[in-house]
Amino acid sequence: MAATENLVTQDPLGLQTFALTESAYDLMTSLIGIYERLLHLESERRTPNNEQISTWEGRLQQIHELYYRSDWATLTTLPEHISTLTQEYKQMSQQENEYVNAAHPRAKAVLPY
Repeated sequence: MAATENLVTQDPLGLQTFALTESAYDLMTSLIGIYERLLHLESERRTPNNEQISTWEGRLQQIHELYYRSDWATLTTLPEHISTLTQEYKQMSQQENEYVNAAHPRAKAVLPY
């Protein structure tokens, strides 16, 4: 609670609050999209890797839970979530690019990230 009060006094316009919540929201929704696209690509293969699918489904469920159970009002855990999710986003977007390029070899740099 003290962290929130301190943030309010140091950030009266709420810009830091806005930046933290939007960053966390954007990362979570982007990761949800990546995992859903990877699940779709993997399930459309001739021989889908069921172990990989279950791993991605589990992580997708964890991100959904994090999104819905995060305490957006206190902002105490958001910086930690942002740093963790940023690393995961970089890794998973690269993996998605590799999957797309493997599935469609003629489509180079299909995804912008």
